[in-house]
Amino acid sequence: ERVVYPYHLHNFQGDWFLVAFDTFRGDFRLFLVGRIQEKKILQEKFAWDESFSAEDWISTGFQLHAGNEPEQVEIWFSPNKAQFIRERKWHPSQRIEERPDGSLILHLKTGGLVEVRNWVLQFADDAEVLKPDKLRQDVAKIVKKLSKRYGLTRGAE
Repeated sequence: ERVVYPYHLHNFQGDWFLVAFDTFRGDFRLFLVGRIQEKKILQEKFAWDESFSAEDWISTGFQLHAGNEPEQVEIWFSPNKAQFIRERKWHPSQRIEERPDGSLILHLKTGGLVEVRNWVLQFADDAEVLKPDKLRQDVAKIVKKLSKRYGLTRGAE
């Protein structure tokens, strides 16, 4: 149960999200509207924060993980996946660096590194996080967990 101050409704890939100030967390959060089981409109009013821009707040993250301090992210994509990356706008800050072999490096300035990690993992060995180092280490940690889960040993390919 949460008391929230609603600021904006945002549609992402067909789902509606409420951008609201969450009094429990003391910060802005995203709430998937489809998960809201019950609503109650309270009599109390809240002071609208004129300095808050939902659009700016959303754009600081990757996909829906917003609100974190943006960082420089670099991801290499193989020639096999490069065309797929070129075809879409993944983030407002994106810049593509073409490589002579047909691969590319996607440059972003974004927060929401957990979402970036999950997105990169879907490309398996056709992607490699180059920066930041903490994101690279996080992906490596997940790959090690997956190797153990699938019974792979060191040196197995």
